[in-house]
Amino acid sequence: MTYPEPKALFSGPYGLLEPDSETPSILSSTELRLQLSSLDKIGWEIELRYDQQLNGFSRQPFTGIQQELKKTRLEVDQQQNTILFNSEDSSLCFDKETASLSLLSGGEQIFCTTSAPFTAHQSPVALYEGLMSLKVTDFSERAPFSPRGQTFLSNMVRFQFPRPKGLILGLPGQCGEANRNGYRFELYNTDEFLHIPSRRPMYQSWPVLFFPVQDGRRWIGVFHDNPSRTFVDLGDFYPQLCTFEALSGNTRVYLVEGKDLKEVSQKLSRLLGESSLLPLWAFGYQQCRWSYMSNLEIQQVADQLRQSQMPCDALYFDIDYMQDFKVFTADDKRFAELPQGLKTLNEKGFEAVSIIDPGVKIESDYPVYEELISKQATLNLADGSPLVIKCWPGESILPDFFNKDARQIWSKMQSDWIKQTGFAGIWNDMNEPSNFAGGNAATAQAISKEGKMTELYNLYGYFMAKASCEGWQAACPDRRGLMITRSGYPGVQQHAVIWHGDNQAWWEHLRLAIDTTVAYSICGAYYNGPDVPGFTGNPSDDLAIRFFQLGSFLPLFRGHSIFFARDKEPYAFSAEAVEIIREALRLRYSLLREWYSGFEYAIRNQLCPIMPTFKQQSLIRDQFLLFNKLLVAPVIERDQLRRSVYLPPGRWYRLGDASSSLEGDSWHDFEVSLKSIPVFVRSGSILVRNVVGKNTAETFFGDEFYEIYPDQNGNALGYWYDDDGKSIRPASFSRSMLVLDKDKVVKKSVGPDFAF
Repeated sequence: MTYPEPKALFSGPYGLLEPDSETPSILSSTELRLQLSSLDKIGWEIELRYDQQLNGFSRQPFTGIQQELKKTRLEVDQQQNTILFNSEDSSLCFDKETASLSLLSGGEQIFCTTSAPFTAHQSPVALYEGLMSLKVTDFSERAPFSPRGQTFLSNMVRFQFPRPKGLILGLPGQCGEANRNGYRFELYNTDEFLHIPSRRPMYQSWPVLFFPVQDGRRWIGVFHDNPSRTFVDLGDFYPQLCTFEALSGNTRVYLVEGKDLKEVSQKLSRLLGESSLLPLWAFGYQQCRWSYMSNLEIQQVADQLRQSQMPCDALYFDIDYMQDFKVFTADDKRFAELPQGLKTLNEKGFEAVSIIDPGVKIESDYPVYEELISKQATLNLADGSPLVIKCWPGESILPDFFNKDARQIWSKMQSDWIKQTGFAGIWNDMNEPSNFAGGNAATAQAISKEGKMTELYNLYGYFMAKASCEGWQAACPDRRGLMITRSGYPGVQQHAVIWHGDNQAWWEHLRLAIDTTVAYSICGAYYNGPDVPGFTGNPSDDLAIRFFQLGSFLPLFRGHSIFFARDKEPYAFSAEAVEIIREALRLRYSLLREWYSGFEYAIRNQLCPIMPTFKQQSLIRDQFLLFNKLLVAPVIERDQLRRSVYLPPGRWYRLGDASSSLEGDSWHDFEVSLKSIPVFVRSGSILVRNVVGKNTAETFFGDEFYEIYPDQNGNALGYWYDDDGKSIRPASFSRSMLVLDKDKVVKKSVGPDFAF
């Protein structure tokens, strides 16, 4: 069986349509249109409209704020062999002979596609599920003893360009090397329990890449906006090319360029839409387990956290709080009087978060099931009957979250649940969606009122998060909540935050946690994090310590554990480990004002709060920058006695020691012990430190003091943001620049446009 390479359906000769509009089009001989537009101060939107001419193709929905952005009016210069589209910031050149696209900045070409960047099959072709290379596409040809081969249909909608040398970042949520160059990935949202380097499909699909060009003097960002099952080949099957290949839908691509990764990340964040500032308590430590099995047990955990002097802000209710795993219910024995239980937690200084899965148990007289069925608000099969999956409740149906009416029904249920119980956050799990009976292949047969599941597959979790967020807003229109999602797609950060799923208690997963957090952050999903100290398995004391130390410097700091593991709460280890873990938690809370102010600043300016570090164009995977102020160098190897750290250009201090500084743009070697990890402060910084209380409220509204790390001229700056920590539109808030004036820190009020 040979690989069925697609053809260039978009072919010449070419003409130009609507050249004076904000969205001119190039028309091919086959009547296909290539629409082009320049999004003001962001980049280029390029869409090949297969849906307008070819049967079986649909246009994918927009998930960012692309349609709201201002478009720049283009100057069009049509020559014999080229069409040049000029915006204020850059130019896009279309070659009529090769159909290639070139991106020019300052008159210099910085990106160019191949001669046939757009290809597709007009009618779907069958591909083998176990495809591993171009050489053999069907195991039966070489291995007749192998299991029955399964195939899927694909139009093989492609966008290709020459593979850059060196570094390619992006594809957050995927396993394997942080540098994606040379590998092939499958983006197909899947409940994948094993997070290993074989690069299986994972929970989220973010078809976004970043790479340097012109010897690192410029950076490019590419977002291939197609939510159907997609393969991203970065030199595996096609050594000379980067290939995005989707099952169906239009080729919609965004090209963003800038002087560095920071600028490209900022532009992409503006494209995808910003998240909202989270409630104050979300920046504290949060404790979860599958599952705390009763109101009594969860109260005991709360008491133990307080008795062991572990600062903590939230406790989670996993699936066993439900009655027979039915969403929007509580077990009438073990979790009787649930609202009172949550009120008691609040009195102890804890918020509560409720897991809500999409699978709805098939059961007559169950109101959630009955309403979804009666309102025809489910994913259905081709014959009109509801798709039946298996998940925790047994046989279940799935709400049709793609459909606005179905989302409104779910949002109302969500709103009623929040009002009834008093939960402060919603945790959407299993929303790939997970299906114990046939997995993705079975679920992909479903049809939404908005289109085929195959074309929309990677958006199911996105739209569930949107519905959950709308439910929260209906219940609490003036109060911030925490919406968490396991599954998603670019733009989901507008509705929910992300946790990394079921990572393991492995040393290797410390590095994976750094890779994943950084990758999501540069793509605009600023608030994310892993399960600490690993969801599965029983960590040794030293591994647990290292997980908590790393987690204290990641945005989402949540402890979690599988049902079958021993206790992993921060007080559940040896006496020595408990003491060190307590210090890691206290360090997090001692920097609470920095976390809160830093995120407000990052969101308002769409500046990535966590950035990777580079030596020239080489990525340093075991450290990262936080708010461009702190450099965090976690210890990720067992029994490590020394730690090499690269300090970026400038001068740096050890956190907590402003007596002497270190030269940047150089490597430094440090002794390490279990008690701490190396953390550094950029010279010229003022840090606000908090006196640690039992939770964020007691800490944030308590005493503060400053730590000054002056630059070589004796100057230092900081940023201070304050509000009530909970209101969407707080009655009072303040932004201040902190300035060092004669060895004294002075607050100077600044407006919303303030930026360093």
